[in-house]
Amino acid sequence: VAAEQEVIVRFQLDASGDALGTQVVSSTDNSLEKSVLEAFRASAPFDPPEGPARCLIGHPMRARFANPEL
Repeated sequence: VAAEQEVIVRFQLDASGDALGTQVVSSTDNSLEKSVLEAFRASAPFDPPEGPARCLIGHPMRARFANPEL
C-alpha cells in the first residue's frame, strides 16, 4: 500500500461494546480498506462505554485509519 492512504469507517457502539452498522465512508486504497475492516471487526467487541462516554451509545461515530509516509 502506498504511503499517505486513509480509510474512514462509520459505526455505532451498543451498551455491550459491539460495533453496529460498520461501513466505509471513504477510502483511498482498496487493499488498506480491506485490512482496516478485518482489523476493526477482529477487535470487536470493544470495552463497553463507561461514565461520560455512555452518551455515545447508539450514536454514529467515525474512525480514521491512515498509513503515513515514514
